[in-house]
Amino acid sequence: MASTQFQPGEDGTEEEFERVFSSDLPLSNGLGQHLLLKSLYRDKKAIIIFVRHFLCYVCRDYMKELARIPVDVLEKINVRLVVIGCSPHKHINPLKEELGFKHDVYCDAERVVYRGLGLNTTLALGKASSQHVTSSLVGGLTNFVTGAVSTGLQGDVRQQGGAFIVAQDGTVEFWHRDSGSLDHAPIDDLLAHVGARPLATYK
Repeated sequence: MASTQFQPGEDGTEEEFERVFSSDLPLSNGLGQHLLLKSLYRDKKAIIIFVRHFLCYVCRDYMKELARIPVDVLEKINVRLVVIGCSPHKHINPLKEELGFKHDVYCDAERVVYRGLGLNTTLALGKASSQHVTSSLVGGLTNFVTGAVSTGLQGDVRQQGGAFIVAQDGTVEFWHRDSGSLDHAPIDDLLAHVGARPLATYK
């Protein structure tokens, strides 16, 4: 289904987002196998995080924080955490290993879902400053350049992300579209919405 059929307005609406999440749009796992976006929430409520390219140090810091949430804690409340990136699928497993990330990661390398959800494309830092970023600008950019030289760019550097919580019936209960690279949804807000303890309670 063409992404041009899903173009939420500047503010977006839950109904528009739900049309996207219920569609047959494909994602890829680390082996290049395809699955449908709507399969992510069919058996469990899903916290679905869209990140920028996998070399983005801001996104890596955010994922390191997400990695602190134990998979079994979410399983006990019938919730899964999923991260979706816009990089080629071959970068998924190396990233998960490097970050110690146990939750599911998928790719939308063509950015069909990103466009459908109206996620921003900009090089701006955004309206807010993420509390989850610990790397310095100099160190982060150095690592980005080193990674880009070694592996090539891992996605569109202009693409921004967002966060959505989707119930098993496809209802979008929470949404946040990043206005820039530092405008992440606070992780404690996501955890509170699904009835999980704050991030500080996990190691």
